Amino acid sequence: MHIQIFAHPDSLEHSSHCANLYKAAFSEAGTRIWDKKEFLKILDRPSCILLMTPVSFILADVVERETEIIIIAVHPEKWRQSHGTEILSHFFDFCRRAGLETCTLEVADDNNAAKNLYSKFNFENIGIRKKYYRRKSGLVSAIIMQKRFF
Repeated sequence: MHIQIFAHPDSLEHSSHCANLYKAAFSEAGTRIWDKKEFLKILDRPSCILLMTPVSFILADVVERETEIIIIAVHPEKWRQSHGTEILSHFFDFCRRAGLETCTLEVADDNNAAKNLYSKFNFENIGIRKKYYRRKSGLVSAIIMQKRFF
């Protein structure tokens, strides 16, 4: 798998790719879908990191020695084919080389596949945001997870 890492992504070039993948990955759950303009705002941040493949991406913010994964998305036709594992592995290699200490993310409590994936990478639950995500079926809590690199 060819993974590109952008420490200062070309927001115009990459926002369409991110928006299209995000829509494919999250529309079935009933999540509000981000459009290209919303991705442009994030990609324009100087703290933004983007890892991208043709079928997946990770969008993260880096502040000092910490990173927060804002979004990880894999095209649904490629789910359960190790694409999430591979892109996360590359992201964590990048984080270690950059000397980052922690990585934080939020995951919907009903997303068992993602929670299991993050647990395999030694993420621990550190908090909860009750009724945070809006789904077709109602509100779902967000589990806040964190991984330490050192």
